[in-house]
Amino acid sequence: MKNIIALISFLLLTNSMFAQKSYEAKIGYTRLKSDLDFFCSIRKKANSGLYKYRTVAQIDSAEKAAYKNLSDQTTLREFFNIINELADFEGSVHNDVAFSAKIANEIITDSVYFPIPIKVIDGKIRVNSNNGKIPLGAEILSINGINSTEILKRNSIYYTTDGFSIDAKTFAQDGVFSSSLFYSNGKKDSFKVNFKINGDNIVRVVILTPVTRNVFAIISQKKHSITLDSIYKSLTQMPYNFEIVNKSTAKLNIRSFEIGENAKDPKHLQFVNFLDSCFIAIKKNADMKNLIVDVRNNRGGTDPNDMVAFSYLANKPFRENISAFSNFIKIPSWKNVDYKAFFLKRILAKWIYQKKLKKAFPVAKNGVFYQGNDDNKLRYPNENAFKGQIYLLINPKVASAASMFAAMVAGNTNAIIVGQESGGGYYGHNGHIPMGYILPNSKIKYQFSIVNINQDVPVKKNQPFGRGIIPDYKVEQTLTDFLNHKDTQMDFLLKLIDDKNRTN
Repeated sequence: MKNIIALISFLLLTNSMFAQKSYEAKIGYTRLKSDLDFFCSIRKKANSGLYKYRTVAQIDSAEKAAYKNLSDQTTLREFFNIINELADFEGSVHNDVAFSAKIANEIITDSVYFPIPIKVIDGKIRVNSNNGKIPLGAEILSINGINSTEILKRNSIYYTTDGFSIDAKTFAQDGVFSSSLFYSNGKKDSFKVNFKINGDNIVRVVILTPVTRNVFAIISQKKHSITLDSIYKSLTQMPYNFEIVNKSTAKLNIRSFEIGENAKDPKHLQFVNFLDSCFIAIKKNADMKNLIVDVRNNRGGTDPNDMVAFSYLANKPFRENISAFSNFIKIPSWKNVDYKAFFLKRILAKWIYQKKLKKAFPVAKNGVFYQGNDDNKLRYPNENAFKGQIYLLINPKVASAASMFAAMVAGNTNAIIVGQESGGGYYGHNGHIPMGYILPNSKIKYQFSIVNINQDVPVKKNQPFGRGIIPDYKVEQTLTDFLNHKDTQMDFLLKLIDDKNRTN
């Protein structure tokens, strides 16, 4: 009898251990509180952008609220949301929260995904597919009794932006809506969707079945917007190209600055040669007075691609930033850093990492460490820099190195900005060096960038602190243009240029 009881106890314990690997596992208040303690502590020590947009009182208040939401009944998914909410509140486009690989794999292989691609247009959730039970362009009013406004609000914490920029939080949901809906609401056996078809006010209802990520990926390949979405991706084998629009207007498309690892990389050198050939051609053409620079959906990349690109638009000397600093040069809590290697290699990696940090941030002041001039040299306009009228196309997915580039163009040239507010900040951001920590019990990963950067841009009346690049002409895609595959922003810009040419 004792052996049977022991066996049952063992099986129950084993089942409990396996259950803890689930995204809905309950690992207990004490363990979650320990993780939250570590999270709050490490970001104060290592995250130089923690108080960039929020006061100490605001951060403390948010953390106190997080502790109140913890209990023995809190699941890993719910704790994941608590950490996401705190990371999002801080306001940094480089903040990221992720499940462990095991939990992430469990999620992507489970049938938890909303099965219809969507597009957010004018704050409304629209169906982005011709192949589902809901017609293309129909407005989704609610899902499982939660109205669309509340859904977008809940999902917004998974797409971080710099400061208080909010446009990207809804704009970007076309790509992450299905997974975000799961994170915020958990697994559902079905989705009860209330919707309206364009042109009438009849509320219709349909029941949809969740799918796995692989199935959803196949569905997404046939979404309606795929034709127009392709313009934001690499138009050639490279993430950039150049085209002549008409005799007076050229267009430079840069979809990413992820072009090689450094200034000596062959990919970077090829990009420089490409830029030089483009701007030499423009310079030789006296009629070429307008240049469109399209960086929509450019999420950033590596140095010095952004600064080299800007040198072809600059009209005076410039630096990458006014200042840049890190909270540390000796890495805190190294044992929790997300670096997978055996013991001796970890020790060597820490030594190398800290040596590089000490060299990059040699000036200690007020408890932080500032970048040296060697990494922030004075740069000059390229000899073939464009002298005409610049038009910059941006949208909410412009971030990191791309938002730095866009801010330099917006603040330091004659550029006219068209599109939507960027997700990356105008005055600054946290960037350059990513750092990831693993929370000990939940194994959730918290990643951020450690360098607090103040960009080399002037103060502008239409650029509030904590916001992305504000366009001179705010232009969003309309529902009609979405249905007809029209690029609303480009059409507007070409008409703007044409009207200016007529009046000159």
